[in-house]
Amino acid sequence: MSLGIPVDNRWSSRPRCVRARRTSGLFMPKTDDQDTSDVVSTLLRTLEGGGNEEKAEGLMRLAMTLDECSGAEGAQLGAAMRAAGGIELLVQHVDHEEPTVHQTVLHLIANFSAKAVDARNEDTQRMLKELGAFAKLLRHIFSDDPLTLEYALGAVRNTCRDPEHVTLMQEAGALPRLEALTRSGDSQLEAYAEDVRRSMTEAILDEEASGYGLIARTDGAQRDDSGSSSPPSPARSTTSSEGSEGSDTLA
Repeated sequence: MSLGIPVDNRWSSRPRCVRARRTSGLFMPKTDDQDTSDVVSTLLRTLEGGGNEEKAEGLMRLAMTLDECSGAEGAQLGAAMRAAGGIELLVQHVDHEEPTVHQTVLHLIANFSAKAVDARNEDTQRMLKELGAFAKLLRHIFSDDPLTLEYALGAVRNTCRDPEHVTLMQEAGALPRLEALTRSGDSQLEAYAEDVRRSMTEAILDEEASGYGLIARTDGAQRDDSGSSSPPSPARSTTSSEGSEGSDTLA
């Protein structure tokens, strides 16, 4: 099952949001009067002590709730996640071994970072930076799982404009990886990868214009936690799956 991505010929620097899909075996009905705060509190309890299936179900329920939110509702849900420690718990699960878990986490981070979902998205982006989330997100763009790639690219796309994040992308060899994905033959991945590549290139040019002089690297080197360089470490997944002005939604 694929995630459709409508893209026109105009490209915007505005963050995009991504539609959740119902993963096989996880049907999450949403009622009209569902309390978003209850969804958040239930998810946090599940992430702190639930099993993999419970975590996957809770994350998918939140993702589907988020799909229905915009304006004040989206801002309320984003604020609730930030205040309750939900963003931190999402970051802790970015590298979870269960694909359904880390895929939905990537999806949620992409959308909580999108202004189309939450007008205070910059607060979430700032919190993600403080938590060191970007390096974890970036590792997933080396995954060979199509759905993981789509959601990872969405999350990276909505958080990559920070100069420090651009540097991380250069050190990880993200540019050649993105260029390869734009020629992958998968139109969905190509659209996402091209959007991220352009955003990264624009950020590099902005930094050079401001005097920082970032230079795009193509050697594929990546720093580890000790500061040394090593080849990129692809994210591993076991399941298979599946910018435009005027609309931030990729449905």
